[in-house]
Amino acid sequence: MTNTNEKCLIPLPDEILEEMADILESNFDYENTVDFDDPDEFVDHYGQKLYDKTIEIFKEKWYRVLGEAIQYGFPSFQECLVEALNAETREDIQKQAAEIHKKIGV
Repeated sequence: MTNTNEKCLIPLPDEILEEMADILESNFDYENTVDFDDPDEFVDHYGQKLYDKTIEIFKEKWYRVLGEAIQYGFPSFQECLVEALNAETREDIQKQAAEIHKKIGV
């Protein structure tokens, strides 16, 4: 059974959604590094010591939040898949409706 709040508009067995999510989860890179494009900009203005301490504290908090997100499955790949499938379905329906309206002159 999917653990999504949104119902999938495409009738797919729960096993298929679970399989799709499992593939994404098994290939996801959980490295979660904390990198900055230009740390020297901060260091030049405010110093290396303050930068290092700030980044140390930030990393502790950041990794704690990421760990909880991973532990509790948020965001779940199944939810994202359902949203993506529904978005594609809605786009297809809108395109089909536009074509029908064009044909009947609405």
